[in-house]
Amino acid sequence: MTDTPKNPPPDWALDMAQLRYDPMEDRAAFNIATSGPTSAIPKDHRQSAPAAPVSTSGNVRPLSPPPGIALIDRLVAQTEAQERAKAQQPDFTQMMMVMTKQMEMQSQMLTALVALVARMEDKK
Repeated sequence: MTDTPKNPPPDWALDMAQLRYDPMEDRAAFNIATSGPTSAIPKDHRQSAPAAPVSTSGNVRPLSPPPGIALIDRLVAQTEAQERAKAQQPDFTQMMMVMTKQMEMQSQMLTALVALVARMEDKK
């Protein structure tokens, strides 16, 4: 008798059996896909980085904002002050429109009251 099986496995199964599978690589690929890559430089917290050298030659200039920042700060403050002053000033056109609308509403109310009084007097 021969050792060949009656139904040989399909070609894809033989190909899959030849593939090398490492579950740890699969887990690492999943971690990268879900949380992003890790640092390329391994972290060793036991060893601290050396301190940066300090210049003592006397040519150290103090920290200050870059040139032009003070001018921009003054311009922004001035513009904000102008905008606030403008916002506090009453807009006379808008006030006149509101007053006109109020007068129209009062006229309509008076007209309705006159009609109501006239109707009540007609019923007497």
